[in-house]
Amino acid sequence: MFEKKIKKVLLIEDDPAMLKILQSHFPGENTEFSIAILPDEGIRKVGESLPDLVILDMMLPGKSGLEILNTIRANSKTKKIPVLVLSIVSEPNTIAKAKKLGIIDYIIKGTISLDELEKRIKDALQ
Repeated sequence: MFEKKIKKVLLIEDDPAMLKILQSHFPGENTEFSIAILPDEGIRKVGESLPDLVILDMMLPGKSGLEILNTIRANSKTKKIPVLVLSIVSEPNTIAKAKKLGIIDYIIKGTISLDELEKRIKDALQ
């Protein structure tokens, strides 16, 4: 019998309400969530844990999500890690820059249901 691999998801998010929603709605038996609230903590955790997916906010204290994404993509160990952006930022220029940096999805907070968000996270982990 094959043992299912635990998927590691790193949330780089500073909004306590969003963290609570994500952690409570997506516990998944084969998914392990870790959190980074500060940008530098997120960058460090990506490099240390090499998660299967990073869920990244664009608005963080001290650094933008684009700066974090640039750092992840510049590192040979982390450049291929899938990144899903979940942010309130809906500015087309930011979305275009994130897509150019190879994100797998850009979701604007509040525009989709939790069920749809769950589906997109599961799809990203496949």
